[in-house]
Amino acid sequence: MASPKWTEVLLNIASQKCSSGIPLVGNLRTRLLALHVLEAVLPACESGVEDDQMAQVVERLFSLLSDCMWETPIAQAKHALQIKEKEQEIKLQKQGELEEEDENLPIQEVSFDPEKAQCCLVENGQILTHGSGGKGYGLASTGVTSGCYQWKFYIVKENRGNEGTCVGVSRWPVHDFNHRTTSDMWLYRAYSGNLYHNGEQTLTLSSFTQGDFITCVLDMEARTISFGKNGEEPKLAFEDVDAAELYPCVMFYSSNPGEKVKICDMQMRGTPRDLLPGDPVCSPVAAVLAEATIQLIRILHRTDRWTYCINKKMMERLHKIKICIKEPGQKLKKSRSVQSREENEMREEKESKEEEKGKHNRHGLADLSEPQLRTLCIEVWPVLAVIGGVDAGLRVGGRCVHKQTGRHATLLGVVKEGSTSAKVQWDEAEITIRYDLLSYTFSK
Repeated sequence: MASPKWTEVLLNIASQKCSSGIPLVGNLRTRLLALHVLEAVLPACESGVEDDQMAQVVERLFSLLSDCMWETPIAQAKHALQIKEKEQEIKLQKQGELEEEDENLPIQEVSFDPEKAQCCLVENGQILTHGSGGKGYGLASTGVTSGCYQWKFYIVKENRGNEGTCVGVSRWPVHDFNHRTTSDMWLYRAYSGNLYHNGEQTLTLSSFTQGDFITCVLDMEARTISFGKNGEEPKLAFEDVDAAELYPCVMFYSSNPGEKVKICDMQMRGTPRDLLPGDPVCSPVAAVLAEATIQLIRILHRTDRWTYCINKKMMERLHKIKICIKEPGQKLKKSRSVQSREENEMREEKESKEEEKGKHNRHGLADLSEPQLRTLCIEVWPVLAVIGGVDAGLRVGGRCVHKQTGRHATLLGVVKEGSTSAKVQWDEAEITIRYDLLSYTFSK
């Protein structure tokens, strides 16, 4: 992979554009992976690369820096506007027709299994009613062994303020259904929002009661269970769930009968969408790509041959500042001739204006032409970005630390725009994917 051909392929993935200015590869993570591979490939191939090839690579990296900050956002905004206009036209043409189907795939109607219930009655297949005889539970007839599924628990009847219901998933057969001790069930308690499996967990979610519905998401591949209340985005409740098959379940721990829970809307979740950068909590796309490119340039700069090439390119670009910034205006010399008081005041006022103008010029605030501004942004700014950075905060592809445990991870992105929960990849050998609140669990 250290050959010029492979290097060219990786650079094209990271930086090549269509004629409209849109990146040829639209997936952010794919472009970041290409830059990450180049971090290992380019330093290793410095001895076998000609000077002109090395200069071309450096030039492309600096061009990528300016593109991702100045060119691409404008092109993408125009492209998004065009797509929106086309969608609006299609929507008007198809007005009155059925809307596009949900990307989640519906399956057969879920129901409770009377054979997998204790001290409970099953009404119309979908409603589990707490009967007499003490604590009880009921499992659904559909078990999950693979894939990612979601369903809803609707709390039909409950004692407000003294709830006695837990919802979640369970193994079968059930050996222990005491919510405080069970190792067979993963439960979410209505009264307090506490979570239970092999005892009470440290994380607590919102409490729920009669009239609420809870969305449960079971991902057998990631080995996670998430819960969401009344349409909210499901939050991770359990990870490292160790079970070959799990069933949706409801558990009643009170001694008072009469509580009712309905299970419905079981779906197999469709293909996951691309993860988003997570701004404004995390860096926006432009800053993500810029920081990844800066990191690559800095890594190359630490190797001998690349150091000279990069320094040379940086100096060439910095010298272009001279042609962009006007020379400061020269201060007018005072006349030695005797003048009237009015003439002196007029001259001093003129000198003051000239001096003020000179100050603006010296600080680069003079009126610049469009080509001069473009040169500063396209040619000079990337060098300054390499020196000082763009955004040192949390970003996709960047490193992060879980504050509570000290575990290190790589930030993968967020699922939903505006979300404060992120998806990360832990450094440990047994990799798990977890959602955490950025506001208090991550630090740079």
